[in-house]
Amino acid sequence: MCAVFFALPASSFAEDVKQPRLVRPLNQPWVRQPVRAHGWKSANRGYQLKAIDAEIARLEETDLYQLKTQVDQAEEEERDLLAAMAAGVDQQVAEARGRLRRSI
Repeated sequence: MCAVFFALPASSFAEDVKQPRLVRPLNQPWVRQPVRAHGWKSANRGYQLKAIDAEIARLEETDLYQLKTQVDQAEEEERDLLAAMAAGVDQQVAEARGRLRRSI
């Protein structure tokens, strides 16, 4: 029987109840704990990996992730997407102010 090491958070059960592992901050301390390569713990790891994969897929569909992807692509093209978006908003505000002045 061999042992496989998995990185597990060094936290108490009470912390796990308050803060699920999928949304734990990046600065969470981690420890290495041996887990047997077969049996219940191994099956539980498979379930956890599937849950993490599902959470990642869900997060990749969010508007914020889509914006991040667009910003990353623009940076590769040496463009500042956020500055361009801000300039567009400034232009819309200026146009709205002009319409307001004309209507008064």
